[in-house]
Amino acid sequence: MTMKKFLIVISAFLCIFLTGIFNPVDVMAADGEISFDEQSYGAADGDTVNVLMSLDCENNIGAYDIEIVYDRYRLRYEGGGTSENNGVIRLSGNADADTVQASLQFTAISGGAAEIFVRSASAEVNESNEKYDISNNAKSIIRVGGTDTVMQRANQEQFGINVQVPVCGTAVIQGKTLYIVNLAQYMPVGVDWKYNTVTDIYENHLVTYLAASDYNTRFVYLMDEYGSMYLYSYNSMTGNYFPCYVITDDQKYYYTSVEACTQLPDGLTAEYASSRGVYYTFKMDGSASFCSVASDGNVNAWNASADVSEEHMRTVIYVLIGVLAILFVIVIVVAAAAISNRRYRKKSLRRLALKQQLEADKTAAAKTQASMRRAAPAKTKSSKGKALRTAKPVIEVKNVTMKFKIATFNSSGIKEYLIQKLKGNMNYRELVALDNVSFNVYKGEVVGIIGTNGSGKSTLLRIVSGALRPTSGEVRTNRRRLQLLTLGTGFDYELTARENVYLNGAIIGYTKEFIDENYDKIVKFAELEDFMEEKVKNFSSGMVSRLGFAIATVGDAADILILDEVLSVGDEFFRKKSLARVKEMIHSGSTVLMVSHALSSILENCTKVVWIEKGRLKMVGEPREVCEAYKRYGN
Repeated sequence: MTMKKFLIVISAFLCIFLTGIFNPVDVMAADGEISFDEQSYGAADGDTVNVLMSLDCENNIGAYDIEIVYDRYRLRYEGGGTSENNGVIRLSGNADADTVQASLQFTAISGGAAEIFVRSASAEVNESNEKYDISNNAKSIIRVGGTDTVMQRANQEQFGINVQVPVCGTAVIQGKTLYIVNLAQYMPVGVDWKYNTVTDIYENHLVTYLAASDYNTRFVYLMDEYGSMYLYSYNSMTGNYFPCYVITDDQKYYYTSVEACTQLPDGLTAEYASSRGVYYTFKMDGSASFCSVASDGNVNAWNASADVSEEHMRTVIYVLIGVLAILFVIVIVVAAAAISNRRYRKKSLRRLALKQQLEADKTAAAKTQASMRRAAPAKTKSSKGKALRTAKPVIEVKNVTMKFKIATFNSSGIKEYLIQKLKGNMNYRELVALDNVSFNVYKGEVVGIIGTNGSGKSTLLRIVSGALRPTSGEVRTNRRRLQLLTLGTGFDYELTARENVYLNGAIIGYTKEFIDENYDKIVKFAELEDFMEEKVKNFSSGMVSRLGFAIATVGDAADILILDEVLSVGDEFFRKKSLARVKEMIHSGSTVLMVSHALSSILENCTKVVWIEKGRLKMVGEPREVCEAYKRYGN
């Protein structure tokens, strides 16, 4: 880097730093708080219950908007709010006071514990743009005596399962849907360790979690459709679930992946823990720690200092290997430059000798082509006088094969990789993702690709789009006219939703001016108006999918459109809206190649279907015929 470039970079950093210091930010008003007059209420079946909700703020409240969710299977809403829709009560208006109160009336219609909680709340200082910082997780419970008559019906209606255990949400783990047990109403038999409880909102549901004494991670019971329950750990920062296991050494332990923890001690990373067998463990008394769990059942406390000498040796080896690699590259570059210089001199002499011969060849070729044109017969004409021609496919997939080399040894980083490579411990196995696949897509066609999980569908789309290069075979298409639409690419979970709109849009290829012009459309379509200044790491998976879909589909459809599993985004209402948006793109005249596990979407939108199974092409043809064959294969 020259001195001039160095000064330019330093100046840019100073400008960004000073802009961050002196740029004015919004000043939030005093805190506000929402509460119910009672933490729990008692009632009998058929009783009317009055629940008093209060919003208290230090300054005069102007406009306010509050959403309260209640258990519509055990309670019938009678009144007290501004509006009600499918279990959600809305309170809104302009208070001109420092307190807003509302008395909500319910009638108990079934036994059990009926939850009421605030889903969202916002308020502004009267006659200003400042907003209150409101704690919006207030909750209460109405415990109704008598038989619980609606649990199984509620589970069937909401989640499609016939079980009596109360369920409050779903979690998709490795492609399988499991159901979150409502621990506030039901505690599974056999919970033999001392725990604390933590309550939070997960995808618009109030969920009660268990936690060890240090609160470093959360635990929840998940149930399959047959009623079997499993203990999982949950990272509230990433939204990921991890299975829990039991081991007995001198005493009983539960252990799970360290990736479930929101905080890790210095010197411990997920990669290191995976390579050394380190887990987050907790005992029956609720105390938790990080331990190494051996295959023979021995449990030992993890100690970072015990690995200092070995890590130091690894660092020394890594540095030596790096120095040797640099010296090797320098030698290769110098030798290549010398060889290239000699070849260049020889080629210059050859070019001079061939130049005259090439000119003579061009002249002779031109004379030959002119003679052939004069002798060529006229084009064959159709009955309408137009020249007959054969349609050319816009996507040609010819004998495409894709193989991956997968290491059998799981290294924790480049240092571990180089050490094992020098020791000769690195072995590989070959995975054939696609095996000699061929088909054509013609202009205006909507072609669906189906197959079971792991059959190579997404790999094929990435090869067609140019993101991957096949091991053998070829794909012919105009990639400058092609757009790959896949969700979740390019998000930085440490940035806010607003910042990710610009980051993800730039990755897709939008200009800043285009994003500025369409920003409000993106936010409105994603239904995230009140969350754009929040970090994406605090979003649920559904909110992230909605934001990614809104960004990816705000632009005009390309001539060739490739869709990778974008027809099932968010909740039921958002899926209908997103499906309508995708249909607009499909039927705008684009040639479409799409992957979807929903056969109904394939049958409704596609003109041709390609069935790939375990990397091999099984069938290509009319949608209903191919889908029927696929169903018979699955059965």
